[in-house]
Amino acid sequence: MSHRKFEHPRLGHLGFLPKKRSQRARGKCKKFPRDDPTSPPHLTAFLGFKAGMTHIVRDVDKPGSKLHKKETLEAVTIVETPAMIVVGVVGYVKTPQGLRALNTVWAEHLSVEIKRRFYKNWYKSKRKAFTKYEKKYANGSGAIDQELDALKKNADVVRVIAHTQVRKVKNLKQKKAHMMEIQVNGGSVADKVDFAYKFFEKAVPVDAVFAKDEMIDCISVTKGKGFEGVVTRWGVTRLPRKTHRGLRKVGCIGAWHPARVGYTVARPGQHGYHHRTEINKKIYRVGKEGDSSHKASTDHDATEKDITPMGGFPHYGIVRNDYLMIKGGIAGPRKHASGGDGDDRHQVHRHVVQVWPRSVPDVGGESEDVRQGQGVSGQGGQGVSGQGVSGVSGGGFGGVGVARLRQRRIATSAPPLCFVSFRFVVMRFDETDERTNERTVIKRAFLFSLLFPVWSSRRRLNVFRLNSSLLAEKATSLLSRRSLARSRAARPSRLPRSPLAAATLTGSRPGPWRWTP
Repeated sequence: MSHRKFEHPRLGHLGFLPKKRSQRARGKCKKFPRDDPTSPPHLTAFLGFKAGMTHIVRDVDKPGSKLHKKETLEAVTIVETPAMIVVGVVGYVKTPQGLRALNTVWAEHLSVEIKRRFYKNWYKSKRKAFTKYEKKYANGSGAIDQELDALKKNADVVRVIAHTQVRKVKNLKQKKAHMMEIQVNGGSVADKVDFAYKFFEKAVPVDAVFAKDEMIDCISVTKGKGFEGVVTRWGVTRLPRKTHRGLRKVGCIGAWHPARVGYTVARPGQHGYHHRTEINKKIYRVGKEGDSSHKASTDHDATEKDITPMGGFPHYGIVRNDYLMIKGGIAGPRKHASGGDGDDRHQVHRHVVQVWPRSVPDVGGESEDVRQGQGVSGQGGQGVSGQGVSGVSGGGFGGVGVARLRQRRIATSAPPLCFVSFRFVVMRFDETDERTNERTVIKRAFLFSLLFPVWSSRRRLNVFRLNSSLLAEKATSLLSRRSLARSRAARPSRLPRSPLAAATLTGSRPGPWRWTP
């Protein structure tokens, strides 16, 4: 094993150094999605409690994959997400050193759950928190309106202060609520402040922030493992059995000079309890309390059953509130609060965006499945007709069945891109691509998929890229050459001689030629 970098890589990424214990017990959202003033105001993060994991069986629709049109079993994580209560709004001003807090406006009535968060010992305290602040509302809302107007004029970033309802999660045995800031994106600053003030002392459900098939980032603190050696912590190979003074060590920690131990050398130390962020976690389901979505029934399995397994989730219990079903695992132990924020990255991975092919191309020049922001030209429908090809336009594709993207949000600033699906062929077109291999692409796609659909039903063609502006003329020239080749093939041609025996070519009757030994 000469190439240890690929054959047996080390565990742990040096980019996460130093691997020390996290300063906080739950994840903190340090960066929110990019703001888009053109969209309406909305929240960008949420808090939930990890209940446990289960598995699902789903149909895979990914042309070109070995699992295409087959069933697969995937692990999912259930995160219980009771509604969060908005109790305040805070404004920030951008400075060269970063964001600076401008002012914070709190709601009039705060529950005991959030008041406990401000005390070390609630039982022995005088419980006088926010008693003076409530007088601002008692004397009229004039002082509060002035603070809100100051936020509208001077703030650059607006975030709401929300807390969880731990009393609804009976499995926690905790009375102190978790509190976090959630950034408000969309609209102007005044719209954001009004949006936050509208939700004061109101519950925000999880479906108001996230939706099915969205990609989110999960932020949490991993399970703590304590002080571990280099074999467990970094995955180094054990020394031979006869090694003196132990074998679960690093054989050499460095040269004589430089007279220090390098940072890349595996050393024992803290393992686990690290702050981590996992990106691109797909939401498979949003379960609403009291709704059919809260059950585990599906269209293919109508059995009446709950999402909680028999006996409850181990070390957690029963899921009674709203929940998120997320693909894969989530860092951290059960019952711990973990945050999730929206994702503003453009998703083009094949395992994320599944392409659904259509059996018959839409020759009417319109496609109902085109989502906004795909850069698909729907002005065709005339193009080349009569040869098995229809709906090809000079500037793009129109009148051809366009694949549906299982994705809710798509960045409109991305280059013009479209996924076009023929009978069993999936092609990808980019206006900015200047490659000149159009002939091969058109030959495989059009001739095998449209002119000969029976052949293409048993073929698996890859995803091609080409400049769609040259598509019409290339298709026309190729089809004309094809028809000319067919006319030439109709005439009898001289067959090659057999190298094995002296064969004569005879024709006893008019018809196809045949070999006679």
